[in-house]
Amino acid sequence: MPRDREAERSAIQAAADRLLAGAPLHSVPGKLNMTALITECGLRRDVVYQHRGLVEDFKARAMALEDVRAELVQERETSAHLKGVVAELANEPGQATSTGASPLTPRQRRPRQDDVTPSARHRKDAGQ
Repeated sequence: MPRDREAERSAIQAAADRLLAGAPLHSVPGKLNMTALITECGLRRDVVYQHRGLVEDFKARAMALEDVRAELVQERETSAHLKGVVAELANEPGQATSTGASPLTPRQRRPRQDDVTPSARHRKDAGQ
């Protein structure tokens, strides 16, 4: 029986989309490798690799998603660390009032010049 290359392409593309969306039907969630793609689409390994464009596209999209996931993990860790720092500062004597509010005046709470973005600084210098 002749191969239906279009059906193979559709199966590979659908499997890649499910894996990248985190909703696989036939493989382990979270795995973004060729074994997962082959398992997910249900085709033989050699058949999948004959569709090089789809394989390369899947690999590129998987790498990009992994980069985003790594950045997200780093942002979460930074956020957790900063929350801990804020909690420590709030518990230091003389650093907060009994209501937990900052004892700083509104003028003291204004951002320093270093905290102002370059575009905002430019508008300020231009007199706008």
